[in-house]
Amino acid sequence: NTSGTSRETTINVDAGAPDTIITSSPPSLTNKTTVSFEFTSPDEDNVTFECSLDSEEDFEPCESGKRYPLAPNFLSEGEHTFHVRAVDEAGNVDQSPAERIFRVDTTAPTVRLTSPPDGTLVRDEVAIGAETGDDVGVERTEFVIDILVNGQVVDSDTSFPYAATWDSNLVSDGEHTVTARVYDEAGNVAESETRRIRVDNTAPDTIVRRSPDDLTN
Repeated sequence: NTSGTSRETTINVDAGAPDTIITSSPPSLTNKTTVSFEFTSPDEDNVTFECSLDSEEDFEPCESGKRYPLAPNFLSEGEHTFHVRAVDEAGNVDQSPAERIFRVDTTAPTVRLTSPPDGTLVRDEVAIGAETGDDVGVERTEFVIDILVNGQVVDSDTSFPYAATWDSNLVSDGEHTVTARVYDEAGNVAESETRRIRVDNTAPDTIVRRSPDDLTN
């Protein structure tokens, strides 16, 4: 019998799933009409990725820089969850996909002036008030209110009740405009109606038109 020479065969077994890391994503609250995500795997170079939006099952092949536009089939106003998982050359899939939760809010808040009334005659220090609201849930309570006189910001407030005290001596007598501008957490901006006020800080002169003679009986 003739003995044959056996050959050694090396088989690399890869049973370890790769990890997935999201390196860039939108903020937790955004008013952007398109959002994008960047991601990588720290374990292996030759990996591919699968992404899913608002589903833990419907993954599809994707690449870092994945973008989602604001459209009925993708992003709507409200909360969304993005998942991404890495898949290595052996077919091992990350069983704990990376996740980001974010909220889309493109609706501007409302704001209106509460004081002073339109057409008011004012002098010295003037109290200016405003109120605002938002329709994206009760947790959305942070606003920045700018008070503008003649289009220039004279004060800002971040807590209710929104109010400012303005020194009317800083402007000339006559008609001036007052407006409130509001910014919500997502970056949406709105302005109130414009009210007109009349400033009068000039004291009237007094003229004696008739008087008795210096010496009289």
